[in-house]
Amino acid sequence: MGVLLSAGCSFQKKSGFNRVMQNLTTHYNILYNANELLRLKQEAYAISSLDQYGDILSVYQDTITHTDAADKDLEAVITKANTIISEKEQSKYGGDAYLLLGKANFLDGKFFNAVEFFSYVIRSYPADFKLTQEAAAWKVRGLLYLNNYKEAKETLDSAFVNPDSTKYKHFSGAVYAAALQYDIKTQNYADGIAAANNAIAYADTKLQKLRWTFILAQLQELNNQNADALANYKSLAKSNASFEMAFNAELNRIRIEEMHNGVKVNRVTVLLSLLKDENNNEFNDQIYYQVAQLYAADKDVDNALQYYKLSAAKSLKNQNQKGLAYLRIADINFNTNGDYVAAKNYYDSTLLVLATTYPGYQAIKKKGENLQLLVDQFEIIAHEDTLQLLAKMDEPTRLKTMDDMVDARILQQKVSIANSTAAVLATALANAGVQHPATQLPAITFTFITLPR
Repeated sequence: MGVLLSAGCSFQKKSGFNRVMQNLTTHYNILYNANELLRLKQEAYAISSLDQYGDILSVYQDTITHTDAADKDLEAVITKANTIISEKEQSKYGGDAYLLLGKANFLDGKFFNAVEFFSYVIRSYPADFKLTQEAAAWKVRGLLYLNNYKEAKETLDSAFVNPDSTKYKHFSGAVYAAALQYDIKTQNYADGIAAANNAIAYADTKLQKLRWTFILAQLQELNNQNADALANYKSLAKSNASFEMAFNAELNRIRIEEMHNGVKVNRVTVLLSLLKDENNNEFNDQIYYQVAQLYAADKDVDNALQYYKLSAAKSLKNQNQKGLAYLRIADINFNTNGDYVAAKNYYDSTLLVLATTYPGYQAIKKKGENLQLLVDQFEIIAHEDTLQLLAKMDEPTRLKTMDDMVDARILQQKVSIANSTAAVLATALANAGVQHPATQLPAITFTFITLPR
């Protein structure tokens, strides 16, 4: 034991050998593992993110949906960062450790703390251009969540006036992306085009390039640069972008060409024609959903409901798509039809399958809880009315009616159990990447008996 303690102490002494060893262990062990945890966390956010293509896409697929429960992955990152700071002080990765702390706090929704860590990195490690540029980009993202646009602009200006920002322009790709998000937030769409072009030029991944190209096309539309927007939408529609992105790019292409040529194109017909292509079978749920969206925009509630329900029924693998369809049906029943019982049922179904990281998840849950109180009152009223009607019946009619009500109640319970089981199975199969027809989950419905008067 004494030998081990002596060796441990010797590695803490300042020496060239110890610096080399601490750099090696920090870089290839602690830092690598921490960055992997952060990468996987961001990928999980991206997978559960639901883009609204009717609006300008967000530059990043972040989530601001956080719970009070501790996130073990982010806690592990913070522990690793603190280990570098406290035990690897001779390594050259102190700035990277503080950057880790900033990112972990950002992804945990603690934006104020995150901004403080990023500011510390920028202030304390000015000679490390790559590090400070990355910290500046993340700081801007945090400030935008805090609605601190003034400091976000100052941070961007400082990053771009750095003498090395021209010499090492490829290190500034993240800053250009942050500038793009700032321009979108402040509705400065003209500057946003320049920022988007630079972000695309220095994008780290193909997925980033595709996403930011879609945003560029949207900004070009807003700036009446329709020829450029059309070219970008065409390239996206033919690219290896996700079906949803390529699909929406094609829709936007049709809309621009329609306006340019003065020819009215029935977009519902165009969408439904995609169902004939076997290559689109996996995406039929999204096609039906887009058809429903068009009908909903035209206030055609009946057709909108029909196609939202088709979307939910066809969503065998994409549980978020199923949840989104249920959500739209619930909203129509709540806001338009005033059918609060049906709305409550569909909100319940939404919560069963929609990712908890969906930005409005907690609001949906709260609305469902409030509707439950209303539904309970309806049931009390229906119960009292039923008792009064039963009391007025003759004995044979009363007994038969009561038997029918019991049968209906048993059937309702069976449907409810089947739906719950299907939801669990659907989630398990989806997580395993398995497609199975049994995962089609209908919304739970109440069964009412009409009593003779």
